[in-house]
Amino acid sequence: VTFNAAGGACGRDNVWPMAAQLFQELGEALLEASAISFGMAMGSVGEHHWRRAFQVLQELTATLEPNQIIMGKAAACCEMHGLWRLALGLLKEMADVQLKINQIITSTVLSVLEKTGSWSQALGLFQPKEADLISFSAAIRTGNTTSKWNLAQTFLQLMQQRSLKPNMVSYGAAITACEKSCHWPVALAILWSNM
Repeated sequence: VTFNAAGGACGRDNVWPMAAQLFQELGEALLEASAISFGMAMGSVGEHHWRRAFQVLQELTATLEPNQIIMGKAAACCEMHGLWRLALGLLKEMADVQLKINQIITSTVLSVLEKTGSWSQALGLFQPKEADLISFSAAIRTGNTTSKWNLAQTFLQLMQQRSLKPNMVSYGAAITACEKSCHWPVALAILWSNM
């Protein structure tokens, strides 16, 4: 617990090398590293140095079974650094070890795909039947960055069919996609449907 608290404090104060050192000392002291320890190390180090964060992830797989917390931290690291191929690799690795991929991880990976303009990969990943509000919003933002206004409009319609109420993020992303594609009548229709 002490190592975890100290490592988390180092991460918050942007002293990631110290967090990495604490994690190494945890192993040297022959203390059992927990998923929380790995999650702390991934979060602290990954924010600043993604390669080191993935070294921590490799160390993890040697001692602990990966879980959603750890893989979620790794996905967040990918999102921070625009590493869409690594993010997709994490999903494959999770599937290989039969670890359930939750909506938070899916949304994080959709977000990195959206930010890097990898919309075709995002569409392949997106599962509307299983999606929640956050995943739909991430998928709509993909349409926003690629000017795929019809995609954004389709996702809004799918949300409503599934009785999910779009929020301001969803509507804003769809309107922006229409704006970028010069489909202002559709943008206005979306705006008016929200009022």
